Amino acid sequence: QFTPPAATTAPHDTRSQTREFRREGQDWSVPPTEMLRSGKIYNPTPTAIPGGQVLKTLELRAMYTSENPPLLINVLQGYSVRSIPHSVRLSGAGAGGSFDDATQEKLGAKLRILTAGEQGKPLVFYCLNAECWLAYNAVLRAMKLGYTQVYWYRGGIHAWEASGAPLLSSEDDRWADN
Repeated sequence: QFTPPAATTAPHDTRSQTREFRREGQDWSVPPTEMLRSGKIYNPTPTAIPGGQVLKTLELRAMYTSENPPLLINVLQGYSVRSIPHSVRLSGAGAGGSFDDATQEKLGAKLRILTAGEQGKPLVFYCLNAECWLAYNAVLRAMKLGYTQVYWYRGGIHAWEASGAPLLSSEDDRWADN
């Protein structure tokens, strides 16, 4: 089970926050892959995802406040985590494995409910930061399920917070629902 490390920025340290906000575009020369990441989930990620779209914070903020906002999905695992307001928590959706496992089946069922079967509904998956593969995996899984507007918010919770946008504590985990 993935346990995210503590945040690297203090709320009063604006230089560190700016660094974290800019880090959402950090390139570690990790090649994009169409395979789910298993094993060590907290590692540098690619800057792109095959078939999906990568969002930066300012792009997400614009989508978030639009007339037709996307469905925001936080895939961080844990009991109590921080989330972007109006997000849905699916804490197991970014698990490694295969595209024909129980996680894929469960994600398909959850997304059908959350989108009312609309595969063109914009979906934005996020986790902790650009060194977390959980959202990357969830994007790959959603695309395999046939969803067509799938976004990966690579900067995640750290970049959102560093931009000055609000976060909420979230214990509501829809993944645990039957």
